[in-house]
Amino acid sequence: MSTNSSEPLVPNTIRSPVRHSFNDFLYTEIYIGTPQKANFHIDTGSSMTWVQGKECQTCFPVSIPNFDGKQSTTCRAMLANNPLCVLPATGLVPISRRMLMALPESEGLFGLEKFTLLSNQGQQAIPNVPYGLGLDNHVNFNDRYHGQPNPISESTGLGGSQPTNILQQLNQITLQRFSYCLPPQFESQPSLLHLGNDAEIRGGTNVFATPILGAPNDHYYVR
Repeated sequence: MSTNSSEPLVPNTIRSPVRHSFNDFLYTEIYIGTPQKANFHIDTGSSMTWVQGKECQTCFPVSIPNFDGKQSTTCRAMLANNPLCVLPATGLVPISRRMLMALPESEGLFGLEKFTLLSNQGQQAIPNVPYGLGLDNHVNFNDRYHGQPNPISESTGLGGSQPTNILQQLNQITLQRFSYCLPPQFESQPSLLHLGNDAEIRGGTNVFATPILGAPNDHYYVR
């Protein structure tokens, strides 16, 4: 798949640049709310999307401002009877996360917010995306090897088929598909995260595919 962002756009597509951080995470740029720029870790092993809040009590260092929900006019609390509320409806809702070999987790508030990504019209807004506002965050996106600042303060859930998966929200706009190429770690040229109708590998005779197998958790498996 070409990573050239000037290639012709397929109708009803969403594309967002993918970069490789020095801490070995892949991330993409998304605008939240009214709007605020955020860099989201591309997480294919979880269905939960969350962001570190400005009012976090336990925070990890990040090189961009944390999300300020009070400055957004589209931020709404998640009601306990909402079918998307798959977590306990208590004051601080635990948002458990599992990444790599560690067991990071975040606790905070669960709500709905508008997410804006790139598209063939220049941008595409997805309303009412379920997300967690992390206030007590025991997560490490920091660069332990190169001393570079951490650009990531969020994680987007692309794993599994839970209702909180951001792909489920694309049903309002386009097909629930995604694909991306792995960008080089030490180069500034990004790849692209393809969401929707053009999330398929096209061209070339050396491209192969294998079925993705179902699983009882948020992970993807191949045989």
